[in-house]
Amino acid sequence: MRKMGSIDIGAKRMDVKVDRKMLLDALSKASFVIERKSVLPVLLSADTEGLKLRATDLESFLTIGMGAEVLKPGSIAAPFANLNRFAKSLKGEVRLTEEENDWLKVSGGNAVFNLACIPADKFPVPIGMQDMPMAEVSGSLLADMIDRTAYAMDVEESHGGFRLNGILIERNKKDSLRMVATDGGRLSMVDRQVSGVSRLDLGKGGAVVPRKGILLLRRLLIDGKKVRKGLGLADPISLGIGSDHLVVKRKGISLLVRLMDCKFPDYRDMLIREKAKKGYLIEVNRLVLLEAMERIMEVISNQYQGVKITTGADYLEMVSVNPDLGDVEEKIEIKYDGELIEIGFNPKYFIGVLQTMDSDVIFLDIKDQTSPCLITGERDEGFLGLIMPMRV
Repeated sequence: MRKMGSIDIGAKRMDVKVDRKMLLDALSKASFVIERKSVLPVLLSADTEGLKLRATDLESFLTIGMGAEVLKPGSIAAPFANLNRFAKSLKGEVRLTEEENDWLKVSGGNAVFNLACIPADKFPVPIGMQDMPMAEVSGSLLADMIDRTAYAMDVEESHGGFRLNGILIERNKKDSLRMVATDGGRLSMVDRQVSGVSRLDLGKGGAVVPRKGILLLRRLLIDGKKVRKGLGLADPISLGIGSDHLVVKRKGISLLVRLMDCKFPDYRDMLIREKAKKGYLIEVNRLVLLEAMERIMEVISNQYQGVKITTGADYLEMVSVNPDLGDVEEKIEIKYDGELIEIGFNPKYFIGVLQTMDSDVIFLDIKDQTSPCLITGERDEGFLGLIMPMRV
């Protein structure tokens, strides 16, 4: 259920001084939520704690706190694109002064801009964030979990009757957090131990976070840097999940994302069935397979997307044919003692899985010509990738 509130505007005639770089950094983060040229406003609120900037697209709500000299408290909603453009052109400290009839004076150095705004109480803000149970989570751990699953999200609004353009977050065990993503042709799943995850309101079916919200969360967690092999944020973030929204708080930043109102496909039964089948395990070097799949992509097009894989006693043969461009054939060494298998896959799906893994040696578990391929790695504990077969 989507509830909207309005901001308490407090005293009139806000007057505040703020560091230009700090303001521009906050506006840059706001652009994660709203387009840089958007006519949507951002809310500026000054109180005893400093200056806060809020941005929303009505699905995600971002709040950024800044240290500032507050001469008079107050709030006003300013058009984002114009405020961002004006602030960039100023020099030195920026002063934001509310004038009569909802005008904002933006000044710095010898320059003064006057910006037409709207009253603060016209700016939508979410309610229901107070007193939500929170769990402390490593920022780099959460970002890594997103990295290992986000590639498998559907980019469309619907797929096969389900809306899959998001990531399922659920509790696997008492202190284990799980993320799952699928677009119907592939699935990615990762489990991580998170102390206090039992406090989160994940319900029976978990929480499905939409694609845009997941990508926004990823950018805010690591400020655009890639988190792998222990790099990135060591500081904890606070994570809360309610009945219809997810909240993350970190270093003066809070993000609320509306959850998707949908049922995630039942993936557990499929995994149980596949793991129960007697299959054939292929041991292969991850980078060798990745580079081979990347070369195969040179002849892939929208019409011809498959690669035929044939297993031998000590090799894996890959063939892809595109009548419009040409064909490619490659053999790589493997360890395998099963029967001959011929099966087709989309090489792009393999690349997505292999790029997110850390293992030097990986295992391809293939049951038969009609079953998906389960991918695990010796150094990727808690991670599983699944790729559905295709006709080639």
